[in-house]
Amino acid sequence: MLVRIALGAIALAIATTLAIPGAVAKYPEKTITFIIPYKPGGGFDTYVRALAPIMEKRLGVTVVPKNIPGAGGRKGATHLYKSKPDGYRISIMNLPGKAIAAIQGKKGVGYDIRKFTWLGQIASDSYVIAVAGKSKIKSIADLKKLGRVIKTAGTGKGATSYVVSQIAANILGLKVKLVTGYKGSSGMSIAVIRGDTDIAFFAYRSYSKFAKSGDLRAIAALDEKGAAMLGKPGLSKLRIHRLVAAPPGLPSGIKKTLEDALFASINDAGFKKWAKKARRPLAALKGKASEKLIDELVMFYTGHKDKFK
Repeated sequence: MLVRIALGAIALAIATTLAIPGAVAKYPEKTITFIIPYKPGGGFDTYVRALAPIMEKRLGVTVVPKNIPGAGGRKGATHLYKSKPDGYRISIMNLPGKAIAAIQGKKGVGYDIRKFTWLGQIASDSYVIAVAGKSKIKSIADLKKLGRVIKTAGTGKGATSYVVSQIAANILGLKVKLVTGYKGSSGMSIAVIRGDTDIAFFAYRSYSKFAKSGDLRAIAALDEKGAAMLGKPGLSKLRIHRLVAAPPGLPSGIKKTLEDALFASINDAGFKKWAKKARRPLAALKGKASEKLIDELVMFYTGHKDKFK
């Protein structure tokens, strides 16, 4: 009699677990792949490789970084989107880059940005408008006084910096011409220092490397404080966000486990110490706040798509 009661209780527990949406009997049980949709060595790669060992301790399983480069990050994003929603594949994401690619109608966009399961944000970085250290241009007003089209350096028309330059120029009432072909922020900085272009739009961390030597000088910051000083608060929307996503349809129990582990890892004392030493900004957000951010970014960039499409 007691055996039948015990077996019945076990069966009821199993049935109850299976009946609860998102319930997880045991997770995780095996290696989690942390996708980096870019080549090794960049900022996104650096964050993941520093974060993965800390997440391992929280989750109790191996977390392996895996680079899936191609199509400006769209190949890796599409791979994640089509992966099984079992919690064993997650990816760092560049926003607004992934949203912009969809808005532009670029080839290789095999995902709906709003349907990913968003686990949280690792970091966020604002932009600055920079000139050569020896330039006589001191402000946006000085740029306007030039009375001509302003040349700005960029890597290409598909880059986030290009989109940022077009939207910011429109908001500020500047006429700009993009000069492309430069490789990364280093190439763009050389273009400005050499005088090939008047300005360039840099993520703050990239700019700070060259500002320290005096080679570049910011004439405007596009963070909340700087945008307010310019009387254009909308400029503060122009940021680089480093978020983490899982495939669409991830069960709620698994989502909570990953979300909590990610948030705790970003706030880990060791990770914060690494970020400070590496001069990598942190801005931790949980899943719900990240979802809200995605909606805001999609609305903002869709509203400006005529400026860069």
